Amino acid sequence: MVKYSLDYIRSRFLDKVDANEPDLIERLTQLARLKMEAQMKNEEVFRFSGVFLLETENRLPEQLAGEIEKMKQDGYRLMYEGIDKSRFRKDADPDKVFHLIRWGVDGYQQELLARLSGQKLVDIDFAPYWEEFYAYLAILKMSFYETEEDSR
Repeated sequence: MVKYSLDYIRSRFLDKVDANEPDLIERLTQLARLKMEAQMKNEEVFRFSGVFLLETENRLPEQLAGEIEKMKQDGYRLMYEGIDKSRFRKDADPDKVFHLIRWGVDGYQQELLARLSGQKLVDIDFAPYWEEFYAYLAILKMSFYETEEDSR
């Protein structure tokens, strides 16, 4: 079950991320969309994987423990590497900005999953949810990104 979960998360989520996107909000938007799509298709995999991905004392065979660690590292790389922090406001700590934006995106995703819990994927019109999400992202950009006027 652990191997199946790892393969599912990698093929339906991590392998689909464009790691060349330098804009943090665009990258996190992509990650959120892909994760939500994969999670809604098989929520049990994500619930189950939470058990072994968050566990600090590893009781799994060495090979599986290695695969888990590799997937965690790949996930961190997809989230953190290649982000252009020069787009952030100069009067704010770029690492704190990064985390605030990430927390905002993650929080919205968790709230949306809770609101959609129990509904069938095919019955959901995602357009209003994405519209709402993009409105929040616009506020994040306004709050934390340099504008052309700031650059002058």
